[in-house]
Amino acid sequence: MTTSDRPPHDRSTISGTMLPLPINYMDTWHVLRHRLIDHLSAYYDEPAKAKMAAENVGLLWVTLATLQVSSVRLLWENVFAAAERSGVADRLVRSAITEAGTLGEKIHDIWQKFASIKPVTNVPTLDAHQLWRRRCFINRKDLREQLAKLKDGSRRILVVNGPPGVPPPMKLGKTYTRELVQHLASVEAGFRVAYFGHTRRDGTSLTPDRLAEAIVVDELGAPGGAPKWEKESDEAWAKRVCTWMVQSVFAVRGSWWVIFDGLRDNDLPSATHELVGKLAERVARLTGNINIERLILIDYPEDRLPPNVASDTTSETVQPITQDHLAAYFRELLTQRGEAFENAAIDSLVDNVWTPTIKLHPEHRLRTLADNVDRVLGKMFPQ
Repeated sequence: MTTSDRPPHDRSTISGTMLPLPINYMDTWHVLRHRLIDHLSAYYDEPAKAKMAAENVGLLWVTLATLQVSSVRLLWENVFAAAERSGVADRLVRSAITEAGTLGEKIHDIWQKFASIKPVTNVPTLDAHQLWRRRCFINRKDLREQLAKLKDGSRRILVVNGPPGVPPPMKLGKTYTRELVQHLASVEAGFRVAYFGHTRRDGTSLTPDRLAEAIVVDELGAPGGAPKWEKESDEAWAKRVCTWMVQSVFAVRGSWWVIFDGLRDNDLPSATHELVGKLAERVARLTGNINIERLILIDYPEDRLPPNVASDTTSETVQPITQDHLAAYFRELLTQRGEAFENAAIDSLVDNVWTPTIKLHPEHRLRTLADNVDRVLGKMFPQ
């Protein structure tokens, strides 16, 4: 697709409406739609179900050309999960997509990246050791337990931090928390996830209005317009921004879990911390028109939260991954898959993925370790 063929990226018109698309783009979709219905009709006994499934993929088709990558990923995961729950055979949808020509090839690439692997069947969602896009999820037993509390509503706020004294370059996988949360949302689909990650390049510029718009505008595609500072106290400004944010998310509908990542920043304005606190209070109460049902704070000082949300808050301290964690991971994953194994084979797998990372810089070690595990699993369980 050439640049001139692409529809405009005007996120302000996305919410609740369909952006105008070039004729040739829509014509291609109409062809794909009929192919999808033909394929799905061979699977469904009711034509109406096949048509509905095809329209679900059509929603994605349109959105791929209009949203930013983060929103495309969010929508794709939810659409694909919906298709899985309604019984759509992914091989049928995939074959129809690949017949669509050049545009179809682009979507096929995204399919392969985000939806190539389905979760292991008959495994509780939060017990998954290999997520549905084939990414390993190692250890984090405590996180799984805390997310279960968020899922059943006994807690509404989760704070994820590393242990005290860990040097900054060492990566513990705190941000990877998002993957299990998104996995839970995609498989069980009772909610959607909105995520913001702070890079800490300029903490002073992350004011309350910018943080709120990072969720409302960048993640949800809704209109901006968060309140600016009007010579008032930090608390008063944060309260107005929080009200705007809650109302804006409510207008989008659906149930949302919001994740703020990396706000442990000494340069962060106090008003931004006030916003996080105000939002935590609203989530803890869940009164009035609010559909932000859970709040997850990754790498955030828990003592900055208001005392009145303590009973609704749970936490996890992420520990560095060890060889014992890897061994337990492989044992549990193979057990989930019904595969027989010997301890010597487990030791060999651990050595295979652990040894190449020993001399790596702490900043890169965890990512390489996860890539090694994914590579080994890819050989063990090829598509």
